[in-house]
Amino acid sequence: MEADPLPSANNTNCESEECISVQSLESEVPKSLVEEFEQKLQVGQKITSLEDAYLLYCEYGRIKGFSVRKGKQSYFHDNSNELYMKEFECSCKGTKDEKCSSNGKQSAYLKMETRFGCAARLRIGRKKNEEWKVTIFYIDHNHDMVAPDQSYMLRSARSISYAKGNTLKALVDAGFSIANAYSYMQIESHGRENVGFLKKDAYDYLNRLAKDHRHVEDGDAAELIR
Repeated sequence: MEADPLPSANNTNCESEECISVQSLESEVPKSLVEEFEQKLQVGQKITSLEDAYLLYCEYGRIKGFSVRKGKQSYFHDNSNELYMKEFECSCKGTKDEKCSSNGKQSAYLKMETRFGCAARLRIGRKKNEEWKVTIFYIDHNHDMVAPDQSYMLRSARSISYAKGNTLKALVDAGFSIANAYSYMQIESHGRENVGFLKKDAYDYLNRLAKDHRHVEDGDAAELIR
């Protein structure tokens, strides 16, 4: 296991409609659970697939308190769709892209800083026709972790499953507003931390479904005219 010594930054990553507070020095997450995941991700450990590696790292991130995103990848050769290397990284990697206004003096927008050049990442690799293995696993972050009771708000910890998506759509089709449908699912799940996604995600999901439906309808009309 490798780790980069990095400076500390007293900031956190806000990835939802509410700002996520930082974790206190004495974490509520059992160290044994974090260590268990770190054992599974040690250099040399075999990984079944890319999807398994991503889900495992996302769950590790949720428990530890950081969000994950997909990073760079490499193929065996040009014009090949076979990967031999893939990285998954902390969402605080890199630096903020500073865009300026037309006068070149003032920032075009003001956004909370969420990138601190964090080097924490997981890299898996393989040889031709061989299994995936962990080749790099940096565990040190240069920013504060999210509090355990708010880790459900991290982007990589949120997803709308097929079943929950159908439930959400059925409620809205039955006359519920999106906000009320989400509130109902929150009650049924005994708290929004157990829903699996935020209200914002519900709006995005249903807007995307409506857009896809309009696209199909437009395509059918064009085909009929043709």
